[in-house]
Amino acid sequence: IPPRVASFEIPLPHLPPPVTRALASGLTIATLVFSDGDASHADTGYDASSGRLVSCPYQSNCVSSNYLEPPNRYMSPLRLVNDPAIAFQRAVKDLKNVDLVEVRPKEYYIHLSVPGTAPGSLDDIELLFVDGIVNLRCESRVTLPP
Repeated sequence: IPPRVASFEIPLPHLPPPVTRALASGLTIATLVFSDGDASHADTGYDASSGRLVSCPYQSNCVSSNYLEPPNRYMSPLRLVNDPAIAFQRAVKDLKNVDLVEVRPKEYYIHLSVPGTAPGSLDDIELLFVDGIVNLRCESRVTLPP
């Protein structure tokens, strides 16, 4: 037997079309003025002061090789078999056809955007080449319900 769900209806007044359009325009303008203007952009997960990738936000679709991550968000870093500088240069060269958001050669850091699993969404992937490994962080800009 399916559970019963309470349903509530809130009566809304019928508004004339010009009023509805004006209200919609006002809400759109308010959204643009009071938002950061780019709601689909994820902040970078690279902390330049520590030279590390930051932990994933608590309620996000994110995985990382940061050792502080819980097991369900942790992935092992990749081990480099070449010199980090050579591996970094090759990665930048191989990723030239992808949307590279940011490349910091002195810090061996790459930030790129790729299509996400949700239609029209983007995922941010960050790579940090340090000490013979590549630390990874991947965060979806859209968090889908489970």
